[in-house]
Amino acid sequence: MEILKISNLVFVILTIFLAYNLYSQEQLYKKQIENLHKEYQEQLSKKDEIISKNEGYIDEIQYSNKILTDKLDSLQKAFEQYKQNLSLNLTKCEAELNTYKTELNNSKRIISELKAELEKWNITKWFKDNKISYNIYNHYLTDCITIGELNIPCLAYNVRSRNNYDRRIEEMYSLKRFVEQGAGTCREFSLFIAYILKNLKEMNFDIKLKAMEKSSDQRFYIKGNLYIENFQGINLAHISNYYYGVICYNQKDSGHCGVLISVDKISNESKFGIVLDPFTGAYLGSLNRNIRLCSSTCGYMEAPVIIDIEEEKFYIWSNGSWQIYS
Repeated sequence: MEILKISNLVFVILTIFLAYNLYSQEQLYKKQIENLHKEYQEQLSKKDEIISKNEGYIDEIQYSNKILTDKLDSLQKAFEQYKQNLSLNLTKCEAELNTYKTELNNSKRIISELKAELEKWNITKWFKDNKISYNIYNHYLTDCITIGELNIPCLAYNVRSRNNYDRRIEEMYSLKRFVEQGAGTCREFSLFIAYILKNLKEMNFDIKLKAMEKSSDQRFYIKGNLYIENFQGINLAHISNYYYGVICYNQKDSGHCGVLISVDKISNESKFGIVLDPFTGAYLGSLNRNIRLCSSTCGYMEAPVIIDIEEEKFYIWSNGSWQIYS
C-alpha cells in the first residue's frame, strides 16, 4: 500500500510538472507569436509608409516632368518665333541696305552736280550780292532785342511773316535777290538770318543770344503776347563769341537748311556748334565732326554743305572729308 501511495504521488508530481512545462511552453509560444505579430504589424506599417513616400516621389517626379515639358514647349515656341523674327530682320536689313545704297548714290550725284555748278559759278559775285546794310534788315529786329538780349525766334518770326517760302526755287538766290523777290527756300531764310547775326557782331552790338527748344510743359514767348506751347528758352553766349554760317543737308526723304552758330571759325577741323531752324529759331541739334546732327538722338547728314559767310567759302562733305570752294 505504501508503495502504491508513493507511486501515485510520484505520478501526480510528474503530471503537475509536465502540465507546468506545457503551460510554460504555451506561454512562451504565445509571447513569440505576439512578438512576431507585433513585428509583422511594424513591418506592414513601414511598408505602407514606404509606399506612401514612393507615391509622393512619383507625384513630385510627374509634376517636375510636367514643368520641364511645359518649359520645353515654351522654348520650342520661342525658338520658332526667333527664327521667324530673324528672317524678318534679315529681310528688313536687306531692304535698309538697299535704301542706304540708293541714298548714297543720290548723295554722290548731288555732290557731283553741286561741284560742277560751283566750278562754273561766280562765287565771289554771289557773296558780294549777299552784302546787306543795316537799314535793310533793322525793321526785322523790332520787338526782338530787349535788355541786352536778341530773341532769335522773334527774328525768325518777323522774317518768315514778311517773306514767302517757295520750295520751287532751285537756283541759289543771293540775299540781294531774296530781298527784291521777298521769297526763297530755307536756304535763303537761313542765309538772311546768319548775315544779320554776323552784321550785328561786326557792329559791336552788346547783346546775348536766345533760342528755343522743345519742352513738354512750358511756354515760350516769341514777342509781346505771342507765344508757342511746349517750348522753352535756350540762353546762348554773347553774339561776339560765335561764327555764323548756313548748313544744308539731307536726312531720310527730305532736305533742309539751318542757321549754323559755330563756337570756333568754320573749317575742316571745326568743333562746329548748334543748328537753328530758320523759320522758327528752334534748336535742331548740335553738329559734330562726325557729320551727325544730335538732339535727343543723332542722325547722319547726307551730302552736307556749309556756307561760311565769315570767310566766304563753301564746304562740301565728299569721300570722308571737306572739299573747300571759294
